[in-house]
Amino acid sequence: MPSMKVEGDSDGDGDLSGGDTERSGGSSRGPDRDSSAEEADEPDSDDSSEMDESECERRRNECLDNLANLENQFMVLREQLYDERVKDVEYQLAEVRGGRSPEYLGPLRRLQENMRIRLVM
Repeated sequence: MPSMKVEGDSDGDGDLSGGDTERSGGSSRGPDRDSSAEEADEPDSDDSSEMDESECERRRNECLDNLANLENQFMVLREQLYDERVKDVEYQLAEVRGGRSPEYLGPLRRLQENMRIRLVM
């Protein structure tokens, strides 16, 4: 009759499931002890909770002010970027109208060359 394994027994084949269970069970107890110790350190007075609420409210307002400031900076930078792009497009358009734009002259030369070739044929 085959022998039955009991959890935690090892047959020597490298099966560590029993040891893993013991280690994982032991490590899960660690945070419970820490959290209970933290709870014991906290004072039970109502004054500290009011200070915590006021501190939280102050920090919340400070964060909201920072967010509003960042949003304003973003709007200013977005408008600057838009203005720069509009100026760049206007400059390129002025070069095209004046016949000086390299982006315009290259394709224009190829079109004129194709036109000349087709007219000759």
